Amino acid sequence: MSIVDVDSKGRIVIPKRFREEMGIGDKVLIINV
Repeated sequence: MSIVDVDSKGRIVIPKRFREEMGIGDKVLIINV
């Protein structure tokens, strides 16, 4: 299982369950590739 998902626009996004575990909650962490 991957920590990151890629959305329909090709951006890497971290699923909410992992954001919660890392303590960043609802902050959206997006990395453009």
